[in-house]
Amino acid sequence: MKKATKAIKAKKATKGKELKISFIQAFVASFAFVASFAFSAGAQAVFSPIVKRLNLAESERLAKLNNPKLLASLEDIAIAEQRVRMARHLRLPQLGFDAAAATFEAERNFVLYEEMGGTPLSPSEKERMYLGRATLEQNLYTGGKIQNAVVLAKAALEKAKSERDKISLQVTREVRLRFLESLVVREKKRLNEDLIKGFEIYRPRSSDAPFSYLLWQDHQIGFEDAAAEADLKAERETLFGLLRSIGMNLSSEVEIAGEIKDLKFPPKLPVLEEALSWAREFRPEYRTEALASEMSAAQVAIALASRSPVISLAGMYEFLGPDFPLRTSNWSAMVRMHMPLSWDSWATIRERRAQQRKGQVERVNIDDQIGLQVRQSFLDLTNKFAAAGRRREHLKRWRELYGQALARAAGYESKIEVFERYAKARGSLIAAEAAALAALYEFEFAVGRDVE
Repeated sequence: MKKATKAIKAKKATKGKELKISFIQAFVASFAFVASFAFSAGAQAVFSPIVKRLNLAESERLAKLNNPKLLASLEDIAIAEQRVRMARHLRLPQLGFDAAAATFEAERNFVLYEEMGGTPLSPSEKERMYLGRATLEQNLYTGGKIQNAVVLAKAALEKAKSERDKISLQVTREVRLRFLESLVVREKKRLNEDLIKGFEIYRPRSSDAPFSYLLWQDHQIGFEDAAAEADLKAERETLFGLLRSIGMNLSSEVEIAGEIKDLKFPPKLPVLEEALSWAREFRPEYRTEALASEMSAAQVAIALASRSPVISLAGMYEFLGPDFPLRTSNWSAMVRMHMPLSWDSWATIRERRAQQRKGQVERVNIDDQIGLQVRQSFLDLTNKFAAAGRRREHLKRWRELYGQALARAAGYESKIEVFERYAKARGSLIAAEAAALAALYEFEFAVGRDVE
């Protein structure tokens, strides 16, 4: 009896251990499953591409941050600023301090070299010499050379800023055109997708009307080919062009935000005379040429000043001796006048004056080029805006009368023609509005400012 009771207790204990082990195994398996699921989800989150949403303002900001020419122009400004400081420092006295130690062995009397003060030495003196010297030199009169050097450096700084503004206008125009192309391709793609879906309601049964079915299929394939071509162009041309213009990697995942109708259309266009006055005020080329003229005048003045005498004040104080502390001290002060005589001075002056006259001719040429550009862009803008207005009114009438035209169409071919012409009107409006916006961007570049 006791043996049976012990056997039953041992069996229960073994069963309890088995249940405990199975519970632990189930817990470990559940934890491993949850951990693997979390790891896979985290891996998907890590390796999933990040899609950047781009609108026109963000594209312009990125383009101005990443454009190499614009960044180089900023460095040109920094260089010009330092040159202005260097030119201003020419007005300040030139200070110097020298310290030297020399050892010698003299068999007869000799004089130390000039850097050591030109001190006469004899064989009886100690065989070492120490020198400390402070010098000062101040230009009193240079014939206007320093003043014109400052003027030249300031004009070069302003010219560098004008070049930056010129490049900024070019970058803005480029990114706006590339962004507009991306919007046009995307809206044409959406239009083709809508046409493919909407054309399904006209699909006849091939057994009842074989010719109508083939006609429908021809149009359907045409819509699908147009959609595929739009996809290819969006990826290979417009999207890559936009990414390149804003300085992003061509493999970046981006999403174009906005529509053509959301872009800015000015309520009223300026007249030609106003546009020409804007160009003279805001185009950086005019400012650049004015600064180039100022620089040429400064260079002529510097060339003339090279023939003028230069008067300067110089002073020196030194300590000299073989042992410390140095007990011998010397000082000197002098006023110096230098009269330059050069064979090529007149040739240099004539060269600078010829460059000045050349700049005047180039300014006239630039004025003609900008005036022609403003006139051409103004005519193109007015024509494209008028064409977009006509297309907008035409599509409005189509939307009003489309249902009536379909109801009165006689036969299957007539209904397809009505549908196709309505689709053409929608596509023509997209193209007309895009052309008007492109003309607007070219006009804004021509006048150097945005039209509000």
